[in-house]
Amino acid sequence: MPFNIGDVVQTISSDRPEALIRILRVGRFNLHIREGGNVSANGGIRGPTEENSLNPPKSELIEVIGVGFDCGLNYLRLTLRQPSSVIQLGTSRNPTGGIITSMDSPRNNPLPISFFIAYERQIATEFLNNHDQALRPTLRYVGYRYEIEYLGTAEIDRIKQLNIPIHKISYSGFRS
Repeated sequence: MPFNIGDVVQTISSDRPEALIRILRVGRFNLHIREGGNVSANGGIRGPTEENSLNPPKSELIEVIGVGFDCGLNYLRLTLRQPSSVIQLGTSRNPTGGIITSMDSPRNNPLPISFFIAYERQIATEFLNNHDQALRPTLRYVGYRYEIEYLGTAEIDRIKQLNIPIHKISYSGFRS
């Protein structure tokens, strides 16, 4: 169920301070991505690769409720990974985050799933090809795109004082 305009949401992340945001606008999200390049034949693996098309600006939050993909044949396995981690006391990103889910092609009807993507917390994809020829997959993400505003201390105090309901969500990006 999508958030409504005016809802207050608490975001929880392992490497960012908790924040309260307000939903300003809600829109449907339907993104088709033709993956760049083929996945090599006979056990070829491509990835993990950060899905930069799913990196919203700071003023937006994406809720993915379904993922589908197709390459025309039943030989590809897609693995969705959590957002990449940043090495402690470092700046390099490592896209081999924990596994969200894996699925086999074709997956024309999106697999029901639920996760949130925030600025610089895009997921990574990894493909395994068990066919004897190279394949090029197409991914489909469906869900909701929210325009958000971060709330200041005075507004947070007012929300707590009035006992306004707060929805809690989390997104990952573990420090190692």
